[in-house]
Amino acid sequence: MNIRNVVKNTGALTMASVLSKAISFLVNIPLALHLGKEALGLYATAYAFVNIFSYFNEFGLSQLMVQDASRDSSKLPVYFGNALLVKVAAAIGIFLIMMLCMMLMTSFSEIQCVMIVILGIAMGFNNVNQTIYHYYQAKEKMSTAAGFQFLDTLLIATLTLGVIYVTHQGVVAVTVAHLMTYVLLTVLLFLALRKRIRPVVDKSIIPQMIGMGMPFGVQRAVSNIFPNVTILVMAQLLVSEGEIGIFRVAQNLVVPLVFLPNAFSQSIYPILYRLGVGDQTRHQNSMEKVFKILAAVGVPASLFLWMLSSEIIHWVYRGQYDAAAPVFAMLCWYFALECLKSPLGDVMMTSNRRWQRTIIQGIGLVLLVGLTVWAQPRYGLVGCVGAILAVEAFQFIGYYVYIRLKMYSIRIWRQLPPILAASLIMMGTAYLVKSWHPLLVACLSASMYFVMLFAIDKELRLLLMRILRGSPDSEE
Repeated sequence: MNIRNVVKNTGALTMASVLSKAISFLVNIPLALHLGKEALGLYATAYAFVNIFSYFNEFGLSQLMVQDASRDSSKLPVYFGNALLVKVAAAIGIFLIMMLCMMLMTSFSEIQCVMIVILGIAMGFNNVNQTIYHYYQAKEKMSTAAGFQFLDTLLIATLTLGVIYVTHQGVVAVTVAHLMTYVLLTVLLFLALRKRIRPVVDKSIIPQMIGMGMPFGVQRAVSNIFPNVTILVMAQLLVSEGEIGIFRVAQNLVVPLVFLPNAFSQSIYPILYRLGVGDQTRHQNSMEKVFKILAAVGVPASLFLWMLSSEIIHWVYRGQYDAAAPVFAMLCWYFALECLKSPLGDVMMTSNRRWQRTIIQGIGLVLLVGLTVWAQPRYGLVGCVGAILAVEAFQFIGYYVYIRLKMYSIRIWRQLPPILAASLIMMGTAYLVKSWHPLLVACLSASMYFVMLFAIDKELRLLLMRILRGSPDSEE
């Protein structure tokens, strides 16, 4: 890997993601308190339904653009123009299919149907915006994409807070705020691109592009609908809106953390694509280093959230959602599993094993639906979370076994002992000061963890020093 480029791009994306997730987190708290459990459950169900459809609208052309244009920049105008054309057409088609499914599903209330229509239009604009972000990713100009993504979050947050504290409107007004934001951002993005690139449409190669991009599209769709499937299945099982609201507040504290492995993936994708077809040794080494970095974050973070789950839920939601603590205590391990499996999935994606990864994910999706249908009536919300963790573990094992047997003799297990040792010391520190304010406990525990980790792990110390020095030509 080119350390300087990775640090620059990851830094831009991570900073924007941290700020965006922090803003979203801070807005979701008053939103949950303002709406209450039942209204929040209605909102979560409508959003889950729309999100599931929104990812099936471009056939992977944006991801194909990143892969091929990162290797040959002359392809970018045609790929970008074709991707925009297909995405707009697909967005209209998907919206119509979504409306038909909404009318066939009798479990939606009238207010949810209104929200679904508004959010369906909003997601169409947002998906067009995502194609432009992928253009910047192909150009390895992550800071520009990060800036617009942050603006997106800031506008949504501002309008949502206006709904809560100024207009005092309900959940439908929140969805209108999202629609207004995405429309405005689409206009700003096209204005910003006017002098950078002129999209070229070549309809003759669109079928070929769709054929090559389909594995990307299916993989992305299957991957991103996972957080929404559980809520939608619960709604079809006629779980009360209050219970769905409780699940949602726990989910809101965990899922945003997944920005870290996602940001890392977006930053290193162009480099891994080049290594995946050129230098397999460095491709493997890069993946192992990414695994170590993400494991060093995901494992201790999940341990800390698990230990202080009750205190965190009570403090964040002011005692209104204390029933979510058991759900949160289990669901926090979703972050650790995402950090562990993400680099394994990335190495498959960037070495032309996209269908293999998609097959593993597809099996996992079927398992998630089946396990949720079985577990929810027996164990309630805890059973639903257990189904999520079981599927995450299945995917991690599936990726590992495939890579080990078909690709590389990866060496990831040796990365974990120092991380686990430092995490146990951190956990002991957190336990001793558990009665203190959660933020103070977090700062003290994190400091102890990183001191112990860098004291134990020489390889991680050297990697950190290389990053701080910004070694520009290193590809390992």
